[in-house]
Amino acid sequence: MKRKTLATYLSIVIFLTGCLIPGQQSPKIDPEHELLLQIITAFENRAYESSIEMCQQFLNQYPKSTYKDMVLMRMGESFEGLLEQEYQKLVAEGMEEAKVRTIFLEKYGHYNCWEVKEGRLVYNKEIYRRLLKENPNSNYADEASYNLIPWEKEYHEDPHRIEKEITYLEEILKKYPTTSLRPKILFQMGYRFHLLYELYNFTNDPAKRDKRKAQESFRKAEYLYKLCLSLPHGSEYSKKALHYLEMLKKGSRIYLNPSS
Repeated sequence: MKRKTLATYLSIVIFLTGCLIPGQQSPKIDPEHELLLQIITAFENRAYESSIEMCQQFLNQYPKSTYKDMVLMRMGESFEGLLEQEYQKLVAEGMEEAKVRTIFLEKYGHYNCWEVKEGRLVYNKEIYRRLLKENPNSNYADEASYNLIPWEKEYHEDPHRIEKEITYLEEILKKYPTTSLRPKILFQMGYRFHLLYELYNFTNDPAKRDKRKAQESFRKAEYLYKLCLSLPHGSEYSKKALHYLEMLKKGSRIYLNPSS
C-alpha cells in the first residue's frame, strides 16, 4: 500500500473506532464512514471483488464525498489485485492462459475494464484516468499518474524501452515534487540506469555498445541510489538502493548474464 494512503486510512480507522458516545458500548458511525471502513477492511483482506462492489456503491451514494478520490484509488487497486489473484497468479503457476482468461472473463467480464495486450489480459486503468480528469489537483494525482505508467513487459535489450520508463518517472517527480512516492521513484530510476549501464557496456550487439553512455549511466545509477539512501522515511527503498548500489560497485550483473 502507498505510504500516504496507509497513513490516511489509519487516521480514518482511528477516528471511526474512537467515536464512542458516553454510555454506548459501540462506536456511532454514520453510513458513509461505515461503508468506507468496510471498503478498507475488504481490501486489506484481499477480498477484491467485495471491495470493488462497495467502491461502486460508495461512488453512487456519495458522489461528492471528500473521500471520493481515495475510493477511486482503492477501486483501481482492487481491479489490479483481482486480476493478479484470479488470473496472473494462475497463469504463472502453469495453467493454460486461454482457459484462465475464459474463466476470469465469465466471472468478471461485466466490469468492462479488461484488455488484451501481447497475449495477456490487463486492466485498462480507466479509474486512474477518471480521477485525474475529474480532479487534476487531487491529493492522489501523483499516485494515479504513477499507476498509469505503461511499463514494458520485456526490454529485449532495447535501451529506448528503458529510457522511456525513466522519462515517465522523471515527469512525475517534476510535476509532483513533494510526492510521497519519491523514494520509490528514485530507486526505480537508479535501477533502470543500472540496466542501461550493463546494456551499453556488456551487450554483444556492437551497434548498442557505447562506453561513454555506459559510464554516464553508471554515474546516474550510483547518484540515484545514494540519493534514495539519503531520504527520510524511505527505509524499504533505502534497503533496495543499498543492495543494488553494492552490486553496481562490485560489478555483479542484474540484467545481462556474463555469457551474454
